[in-house]
Amino acid sequence: MILSKPKEIILITFLSFFIGLAFTFPIFHEPQNWGIQDWDQHLFYHEVPRLTVIEYGQIPLWNPYYCGGTVMLANPQSRLLSPFFILTLIFGTVVGLKIEIFLHIVLGLVGMYLLARYYSLDPLIAWLPPLLFMLSTMFTLNLTVGMTWFLSVAYLPWIFLFYQNSFDHPLYIWATAGFLALMFFEGGAYPLPITFLFLFLYTLGSLSRRRSGGSPLILFGLSLFITFCLGAIKIFPSFIFLWDHPRHISDYSGYSITSLIYSLFNRDQGLEAVDKFSNERGFWNGITYGMDENGVYIGLAAGLLFIFGIFLNWKKYWTLILCLFFFLWLGFGDKAFISLWELGISP
Repeated sequence: MILSKPKEIILITFLSFFIGLAFTFPIFHEPQNWGIQDWDQHLFYHEVPRLTVIEYGQIPLWNPYYCGGTVMLANPQSRLLSPFFILTLIFGTVVGLKIEIFLHIVLGLVGMYLLARYYSLDPLIAWLPPLLFMLSTMFTLNLTVGMTWFLSVAYLPWIFLFYQNSFDHPLYIWATAGFLALMFFEGGAYPLPITFLFLFLYTLGSLSRRRSGGSPLILFGLSLFITFCLGAIKIFPSFIFLWDHPRHISDYSGYSITSLIYSLFNRDQGLEAVDKFSNERGFWNGITYGMDENGVYIGLAAGLLFIFGIFLNWKKYWTLILCLFFFLWLGFGDKAFISLWELGISP
């Protein structure tokens, strides 16, 4: 169950606020400075709707400044339907996005803490998962290079927490679907199908542990249906746009054993660290793309605790462990001996 102690929720929110503030303080040192690589593109995706609303008083359905004119609302990476877009309207694009980064870190910390407590972790130990989840290089590197859609990843613990609770109390499926729709509203075109794939696999594993709240498959179907209903205003225009203009990709990508171990346990996670690797193809060596696509630093101590936890609890949490190995293998992409990407299972 979700925590029922208001004092604990208030306390963790208060602590998450200050952790997030300390973590993001450097980006507010020069409020109007912006970053590298994709930041120009994503600032453009935010400034055009801001200009459309403020100067022209119109709904930003169209982007007249891009490729001779193209869609704005239907752009899967657009974030104008996010409730946080109000910050861009009030404070400007650069400052508004920096405030969003801070607030999403707070949301992710609180959500992961609540999920850890759902799994009966001690209140002190329950701080480890949120710190690893939100303060690792996974989140930091993606925002460093301007992938603003990655902010939606902060909703993952909330989605899974409410989905777990819906097995006992089906009304929580509305909260699950609400956060899934919000994920897409915030540009999460990549996280959304991956999250649905995880929920589906977890649901299949849960069939052997039926609960009184409702059938797991029915709950999953409801989460999918309600998400599409709540998010229809953007989901369907985006699908039509992508159907008419599909993105064809033939890149060779995925973790190798070497790049995964480095990304998880090596403290040098700077963008230039990718220069230490070759572009060698194969399961054991080489790296594809940059550190922002690879970095997921957790450290050796957390890794050992994780392995120890699996060893102690594999019978109780075998469904989650199987999901872990599925997505781990999926993460090897084209480098795996038997690639799930090539089999067409990739989201």
